[in-house]
Amino acid sequence: MAGNLVRRRRALGVLALLAVAASACGPAAALPRGEARSSPAPRVAYVAAFGDPAEPGALVPRVGLHPLRTLRPLATTAAQAAVVGTWHADLVVLGEADDQLVVLSPGGQVLRRVVVGLEPDALAVRGDLALVADSGSGQLQGVDLQTGRVLWSVAVGAVPDALAVAGSSVLVADLTSGRVVAVSLVSHRVTASADVGPEPDALAVAGSSVLVADLGADQVLALHLPGLSQGPRVTVPFDPTGLALGPGPAGTPVAWAVGGAALVPLRLPGLLPGPAIPLGHVAEALALRPGGRIAWVAEEDGFVAAVNLATGRVLGRTYVGGRPSALALGPSQA
Repeated sequence: MAGNLVRRRRALGVLALLAVAASACGPAAALPRGEARSSPAPRVAYVAAFGDPAEPGALVPRVGLHPLRTLRPLATTAAQAAVVGTWHADLVVLGEADDQLVVLSPGGQVLRRVVVGLEPDALAVRGDLALVADSGSGQLQGVDLQTGRVLWSVAVGAVPDALAVAGSSVLVADLTSGRVVAVSLVSHRVTASADVGPEPDALAVAGSSVLVADLGADQVLALHLPGLSQGPRVTVPFDPTGLALGPGPAGTPVAWAVGGAALVPLRLPGLLPGPAIPLGHVAEALALRPGGRIAWVAEEDGFVAAVNLATGRVLGRTYVGGRPSALALGPSQA
């Protein structure tokens, strides 16, 4: 179990707004749709943090973003909360120990509690479709978020552990085989694959390419869509655990890679590295609003930091406890 825990912490470094649901036990009522359908400025970050001393993993810390401060955590009933994400305004939590999926309102009301997969490792969302990578079975599942029913399933590798949606396809990284595959969301078949390196653990879509953080090789590389042909590859000065797209120091589009105790901008499309931003704490994941200049970083010693990407300054930190491994930005802090 300890190996699985470490793998999940690394695999879930890339966090945009993710969501998941699965088959309900018995008839399922439609979930409330939430209050936000556009992309308002995020007001709260939900944190997956293993080992909370009060109740290990069953609490999800919350961080208010403006100003940066720790809010009252939400109780989830999911054992060892390994993944957090959002669907509209609702919070989604995946329990690593019991494979339980819990959907909560911003105020903490349990809207649904289901069991999904054998060892579900990663989540992504496209509209009302949740995509679940299950490392226990090597399957990618498509789940209707409104009904909670599994619509389809396809074999994608031995240990699928990272997802990214690109148009009508979803990209899946397999940690143990070192391969990325593309799955059509229309035919539900694997349409392309590429060998990328020893431990691909995070993905981010950048225009007509998908970027891959290779934990085992200390590299970030690009694969061209849709066929996943090899693009540029760059070595970074740490084990990359997360990727996110945003403006660079000069306002040009970059991919931000996080790992070790630094953030590094990689200028697109060639992945040319820029000056690193030192963090002073070992980072596990980051999240930022599309086009935003503030990144929120999950640090393994229990902190969440706010970083100004234009100036390279750490604006502040707040302590949430446990070992934060993933973040999801939400519009509400009720």
